[in-house]
Amino acid sequence: MSEKNPTPQSPLDPGIARRKPISWTKLFISAVVILSLFIVGWFFTSITDMKKSLGSPHQAYYQNASIEEVKNRWTVVQPLVDRNQAYDIGVSVWVRGPKGSDDSNNALETPLFSDIVFRDLHTTDALKSTIVTLKVPNTRFREENLTNFDLRASFVLLPSSSSPLDRLKNISTWKPASINISPVRTWPFPLNSQNNAEKNMIDDAIEAFGISEPLIQFHTIRSKCPSIANTDDDDDDDEDGDDVDDESGDSPASTTPDANDIMAAFKFNVLQTTIGKPALKAHPYIVTRTHLRLVDEERLYNRKLYNKAHNNLKQKSCGQSMNNVAQPSEYMCSRDFRTNGNFETRLEIDTSDRTTLPTDEAELAKAIAKGVGSEWLYAPYLSVYDHGAGPKDLKPIEVNREKNCESINSDAEYTEVEWKVSFSSISPFMLQFADIAAPRLQKDTMNQSEYKVAEAHANAELLNGLHGHRFNEDAHPRRSIVLSIITSTLKFIVSILDIIYWYTRTTTYSFSILGIGLTGASGLLASIVAFGLGLMKAEDTKWWSAIWGHLIGLLLNPSPLLQLKTVLRLEFGSNGWVPRILRLPATHKERASERLEAQVSWLIRGGICISVLAVYLFLNPRNIMLIAPLHPAPSPEDLKDVTKWTQLVDAMSISGFLLQRLFNQHSKLFSGKYKSAVCIVAVRAILTLTAYVPHVAGRLDARPGFSLHEGMSTILTFWMAWHAWVFKSVPRDVEDLDSE
Repeated sequence: MSEKNPTPQSPLDPGIARRKPISWTKLFISAVVILSLFIVGWFFTSITDMKKSLGSPHQAYYQNASIEEVKNRWTVVQPLVDRNQAYDIGVSVWVRGPKGSDDSNNALETPLFSDIVFRDLHTTDALKSTIVTLKVPNTRFREENLTNFDLRASFVLLPSSSSPLDRLKNISTWKPASINISPVRTWPFPLNSQNNAEKNMIDDAIEAFGISEPLIQFHTIRSKCPSIANTDDDDDDDEDGDDVDDESGDSPASTTPDANDIMAAFKFNVLQTTIGKPALKAHPYIVTRTHLRLVDEERLYNRKLYNKAHNNLKQKSCGQSMNNVAQPSEYMCSRDFRTNGNFETRLEIDTSDRTTLPTDEAELAKAIAKGVGSEWLYAPYLSVYDHGAGPKDLKPIEVNREKNCESINSDAEYTEVEWKVSFSSISPFMLQFADIAAPRLQKDTMNQSEYKVAEAHANAELLNGLHGHRFNEDAHPRRSIVLSIITSTLKFIVSILDIIYWYTRTTTYSFSILGIGLTGASGLLASIVAFGLGLMKAEDTKWWSAIWGHLIGLLLNPSPLLQLKTVLRLEFGSNGWVPRILRLPATHKERASERLEAQVSWLIRGGICISVLAVYLFLNPRNIMLIAPLHPAPSPEDLKDVTKWTQLVDAMSISGFLLQRLFNQHSKLFSGKYKSAVCIVAVRAILTLTAYVPHVAGRLDARPGFSLHEGMSTILTFWMAWHAWVFKSVPRDVEDLDSE
């Protein structure tokens, strides 16, 4: 049986057969879908577990019953403040005097303000805010050694009348009696009032669960000396930006002779100092925005378990459990809700008037030992959000602390401050979530341009709004965050669809070779430009991370490479162990498509490319605003990454998009994306525009502008959506095309 001789190749035979769509594409898509569902399931399971853990961090201590179901109330610990209890919030502000006006090694504190700022509150109330005007003397802040407690605020919760505190019998606090506790309110209170009464046990209880918070932060500042360069800017970065101070040396604000040893042993104390730090690296800033929070906790605790936790906290608090600490310090009384919670202050009230007590003395003694005739309450947990102020809320104190320097402007005697105080009730979950999602202020932010400061402040405002702390009443940060999450999710979905689309293309039919080539080349060039900028910014020992980042970026977004592979008709294979790249000849349909594209004059296509390139290189549409930004204009330093290369990338991308849309218009076919992806892109464009509507996003201090480039991109998006609506999509399979 003889084999048939192969027929000679026809002049019209395109040669190598076009590859079919890869058979395991559907398997790949199915695997991606299954993996995505697994990730989504794992994500929601993790969120549920985290919510349970953060929402009930002391689950083991709760009494699983309501107060009405408890037969003997002395067996549980109840909340002092519940939904029915009204209360006021008192605020005091203290400033430390200069060195020399000290009292037993402590510089004397002077109250600047002490009064009630919020009245008749309940745990169900929404966010409350007010403004306190302060006139802070600058004398203390001219000194070399400062602490963040040189200006501090203190807060007390004052239950209204008919409070369980009216029957107070005993107090137990978590702080050891051996330490000096800074006052949390003036006496008499309010400041300069005519109340001459002596403090009683109720006053002591109120102050026991009051808190203090420093109003000073240390950040970099530019030199005020006209003839001296800021040589400190590059010195000893290790000394700058530490949130805790572990230096040794004499501090004028030390509360005990061994305070420096304490700080060296325990780095996580709340005290910060300027000891050993250059003046320009640690300038005092006043915090002009403070957010006070009350944890809305009303669940009952089992008394035995509560007492165990309370006593354990009492024995280990303020550095008592540390080996290298000679004696505890107030500055080491760090607080964390998961550790401290409502275990800090235990209150005993007398209920003997409504309790039947035994008449026999022995039985009476046993009953009293058990707690009969008393009820126990836990004090509310107050805290100040450490990240509740943005960089624009930090006001530098108007003093010059540089040595051998006379500034042009003389120091002011006072710094006038409008201190914005807000208060809200918050759940245990949201309290801890706020600490996890806290905005982090970079160490050099205060020395950067107004644009960078505004950008960092906007980020802080958004993250604060996520857990209910709005900087302004007419702001809606949660809506902005939801819009941002939705648009980012839609962008991710479109990128996945684009990868699948271009991975499964087996023909150039209905594609503008020049248009798709420019689009793919622009994406590849953008990646290369980003890689180059990353290399220039990378340190000598971290250049490899820029390379890995570039490679990972290409793997996560291979669409530009797939576009170039499609329009160049490249086929990858191997000859044994040797990889090879083949360029496939055009099929009949592809040649017909090229002839159809050639009907559009090169003069028109070239004119589009040259015109768009000229507009982007000479006018730069990204700098032409259709909707003005609300933040300051970027400085030249902020725009150093916006090079001619990035303008070229934009021009290539827009030109490629225009050429592809013109070809689709000419051929009456739609290609370049899935129609579903086009719908998503159009929805995303509409959502992006809604961010500029004040009734939707509210007032934002640092909203970016809407540039001409974004306007053109939006118009082109809607043009593409129209094409997707009216034109028929091109089938993927090249065999279907050749069989027509």
